[in-house]
Amino acid sequence: MKRVLGILLTVVMTMGCCYFSPTKKEEVKPQIIDTQVHYLTNEDFSKLYTCKQDYNRDTTISFTQEEAQMIMKLAQCEAGGCVASQYHEMMVVVNRLKSDEFPDTVREVIFQNGQFAVVEEGKFDKAQPTVESHLALAMVERGIDWSEGAIWVEASSNSSNSWHSQNKEFLYELYGQKYYK
Repeated sequence: MKRVLGILLTVVMTMGCCYFSPTKKEEVKPQIIDTQVHYLTNEDFSKLYTCKQDYNRDTTISFTQEEAQMIMKLAQCEAGGCVASQYHEMMVVVNRLKSDEFPDTVREVIFQNGQFAVVEEGKFDKAQPTVESHLALAMVERGIDWSEGAIWVEASSNSSNSWHSQNKEFLYELYGQKYYK
């Protein structure tokens, strides 16, 4: 598993990452990686290998090992197995760190009361980062930002008359999640 992760991260770091645009959800097909099934879409794989132009050395982000673990666990719980979804969840945390409306540390953003249901429900504590989590984090740390400044996210099924939809600017919908600022 570590070897496969190393190879995938090397590809991401040497070839660059790509833009995971909000689009219609593609059928997810299981991929076998080191005897474990990971649900990466064909779109995830193809985009990881094709884009170079969006890497910006001036906007790289560094996390401590503890912060990286926390942000990957949160993304795994909130977004599931898709690299693109996990990337966008991580960017919500990063954008909150940049905002004056939220706390200044990864820990405080994640554990702020009433912000992430998976923390309050105890799912966060049991989560384990996956290959997809590491790939999404690599994109975030490289400074790739297609989040349009999103700092709010909610399940699409909850949003017909939600506080977010009535009080925040809708940005995009991706894999069953709506993003706002």
